Amino acid sequence: MAGVKTDGVRAVWPPGGWTGGRYSVFRLALGLCVAVHYALLATGDVGPLVRGGGLSLGLPDDPLLNPFGWGGAALARVLLGLAAAAGLPLALGLGDRLAAGLVFVVHTAALGRDAHVLGPGGWILGFLLLGHLVTPRAPFGSLARRGQADPGVGWGLPRPVYTALWILFAVVHLPRGVLLHAAAAGRPISAAEGTAVAVGLFARGTPPPEAAGSGTLVLSGVLALLAVVMAFSRRSRLVAWLLAVASALLLLPAGLVSGPLYLMLAAVFDHRWVPGLGGPKPIWVYYDGDCGLCHGTVRFLLSEDREALFRFAPLGGETFARRIPETTARALPDSLVVERGAEGLATKSEGVAYLLLRLGGLWRLLGHVLKALPRPLRDGAYDGVARVRRRLFTPPQSTCPVPGDALKDRFGP
Repeated sequence: MAGVKTDGVRAVWPPGGWTGGRYSVFRLALGLCVAVHYALLATGDVGPLVRGGGLSLGLPDDPLLNPFGWGGAALARVLLGLAAAAGLPLALGLGDRLAAGLVFVVHTAALGRDAHVLGPGGWILGFLLLGHLVTPRAPFGSLARRGQADPGVGWGLPRPVYTALWILFAVVHLPRGVLLHAAAAGRPISAAEGTAVAVGLFARGTPPPEAAGSGTLVLSGVLALLAVVMAFSRRSRLVAWLLAVASALLLLPAGLVSGPLYLMLAAVFDHRWVPGLGGPKPIWVYYDGDCGLCHGTVRFLLSEDREALFRFAPLGGETFARRIPETTARALPDSLVVERGAEGLATKSEGVAYLLLRLGGLWRLLGHVLKALPRPLRDGAYDGVARVRRRLFTPPQSTCPVPGDALKDRFGP
């Protein structure tokens, strides 16, 4: 993990800035993609799967050995349905490794004899599942992390996994750029190039020139090839990523990009490219010690904050009374309270947005989205959740969200 000094505190960032909460957002998208991908395959024409020999498994016709009479098509639908169902535990982060392993086995069986059977994006989806199998378990935001004292402060994506994702990025975009030029020129595609298409480069086979216009295909191909060149250096990977996104967006109106390709682009995104908003440090966050949702918010911040930006204290506690004048405290609403230095106190949705902006990465982007909404609308939503929070979230057993002595230096009385 990379370390940088921030006001005397060493910030330890995992590769790509992938903390537990950020990865859980990606895992949710991956699980939903798996569910949709396999549900469509299971309810569609499975003839190519059976003819390809991928999922037939050679079950015998003898009723004693095959009492349900499952032939290739029936078994294919069952296995694809199981893979679709496995998307739910994968998305929720409970039994997700087992679920990812099941889907990967179905992937392997399907791809055994026919590289095209899983449709567009199948290979990319398979590699993303393999990457998930070797990531640390139970990041923040997964159901497997619930109930543990540690919110996942030290969780990070392993460097070999992040490096492998960038290799996948190059492997995908190199043939993609070549094939786009071939399609624009109307040149016949060879068998080897056709197999490359099945890697998941396009949403439906090799694109004809009229699908998006020859000029658009050429430009998209050039951008894809430039992205490969830029991906070899860490310093130019932001440029590589932007080029790849631009290449994909050019083909979006014609529907020529597979969904798993966008997932791969999300996986190689480096959250350190979007640093947190500058401001005073430390940031004191005052929370309701009897509120389960507030405890969850504190645990989220502890998990995602690698610069030790935040300090925490319960509302009405000694630290709160010492730092906040009594007249100001009486006027505060029923809300999380955030100190912003010279900017004063932030409450309700304004406080939430400020915390997200300071975290950086994906959270800063979401913070800007939240800030763009009219404040009465977002404060109204905050108040609505606040009114029912005690019914929706189990009241905590203590005022401290992290039991024991762990991270005690981050909390005030």
